[in-house]
Amino acid sequence: YASAEAGSADVQAVLGESVLRGHCRRFSNLADAHVFVGHCDIIFQKMALAEKIRGDGTRKLRILWDFLRSRTNDYETVPERIVLPRIQEDVEDSDGVSRTVLGSEELQEVERLVCDYKDAFQNIWIRRDDYRFNVCSIAGFIYVFRVLLFGNASSPTIWGRLAAWLGRSLASLFPADV
Repeated sequence: YASAEAGSADVQAVLGESVLRGHCRRFSNLADAHVFVGHCDIIFQKMALAEKIRGDGTRKLRILWDFLRSRTNDYETVPERIVLPRIQEDVEDSDGVSRTVLGSEELQEVERLVCDYKDAFQNIWIRRDDYRFNVCSIAGFIYVFRVLLFGNASSPTIWGRLAAWLGRSLASLFPADV
């Protein structure tokens, strides 16, 4: 991946979108950032820029955060990992659900819902105490993020827990025999 400094204009554009969405605040000096964070010990994160060309030729840009280099991940405890289902498990589960839950030996139709969340991690707001770990600096500005970031060791687990809750909550809205 290209470093954030190498793609400075693109990174600034992505960061600008985050400011507009309210996911972060931009400061022109460190003193103001300290006041906002509420802590004098701010840990700056390195960033990289990932670029993907979509089928229609447009560019998708994503900032990757390097929490390893700053050693921030060393201070996190991640007691479990999210294990994604395999295709074969999905097929077997669907077969089992269609036969047993629906009470028939014949295969019944099983419906699924797939949700794709734009910038999934950034839909989760973090505690103010943790703002000091979500800070970067580029082109003379300091950005303090108030949401979960891609690169933090605990982000996949936190998002996985929220996604599981969302899925279970959605499933609870429908009777089991539908």
